[in-house]
Amino acid sequence: MWKLFFLICCTVLILNGCALEEKRNKNSLENTTNTNSFSIQNYASNRQEHTYFYKSHPQRIVALWQNSVETLIALGAGDKIIAAGGIANEKYLKPEHLQAFQKIPLKSRQVFSQEDVLLMKPDFILGWLFDFTGKARSIGTTDFWEKRSVNIYMNLMNGAEFKTKHVLEDEIKYIHDVGKIVDREKKAEEIVAGIQRVIQECKTEVNKKQNTPRVLIIAGLGKNISIYTPRTLPGDIIEKLGGETLGKNKEAIGENEFMSLEEVRLSEPDVVFISTVPELFAVSKQRFSELPGFKSMSCVKNGKVFCIPYYTIRSPGVRVSDAVKIFSDGLRQDG
Repeated sequence: MWKLFFLICCTVLILNGCALEEKRNKNSLENTTNTNSFSIQNYASNRQEHTYFYKSHPQRIVALWQNSVETLIALGAGDKIIAAGGIANEKYLKPEHLQAFQKIPLKSRQVFSQEDVLLMKPDFILGWLFDFTGKARSIGTTDFWEKRSVNIYMNLMNGAEFKTKHVLEDEIKYIHDVGKIVDREKKAEEIVAGIQRVIQECKTEVNKKQNTPRVLIIAGLGKNISIYTPRTLPGDIIEKLGGETLGKNKEAIGENEFMSLEEVRLSEPDVVFISTVPELFAVSKQRFSELPGFKSMSCVKNGKVFCIPYYTIRSPGVRVSDAVKIFSDGLRQDG
């Protein structure tokens, strides 16, 4: 049944794509003198910087993963999305994005295959780095799509896995770049201004405190605690808000970063944030407090253990604004 549904959807997309292609051919002379051409600096499949050239703003976008879809919708370009893949659960979308998401012609929890995407005749693909490596379940490399006059834009997921640092400015650049690609630069500016306003407001409040709050950000609970260190996106946001992110001595590019249970206890964080899904917030906080010796920690006794949705800090795109607000609220609360 799914295969039949998928084939029907692809057929509709192909017909629409053919109509668009015919229109493009009619306007080919006009396009050659197009003054609206622009370029965007991003990455190629080998992770090296690469410049993509656009003759016009895309009209048939394939968006992969939640950050791509929500960023496009928030910018006001949701109607340009012809297919959305990799959306694990639509309940994780912001309520104000849900209506636009439901109007997308083709949606899938799985990422589409290269063959599927080719049939859709997109003029732009927005995804993650590993979508374009040419390996495993990749949908094709930079070279593959450029030869077919299709530009791509890739987010590095958690950029700290590949670079020395992944900072808030990386996500702001992402919002600006996607805004420029879809001709929504003014809206991108509004979103970024909102992020910067919250940061300044929080920093002002935090600076009124006698001591800088020491913050532990947890990526996963286990025998050892997987953490986000200062060089990661959430770590950088905390520092910009006026806090101190613990784990500097645990930084390791390209590797998971851990603290032992004993190291967590000895670090005595003032505030703890645990990355998880909303339905596991209560369970995660309880698990943390029940780890050996943790009930006596000041952050537990003072009610300064909070949770944050993983999709607001791991390749968040426009949802980074939610992370800023969540971190800000936690830091400003009195214990």
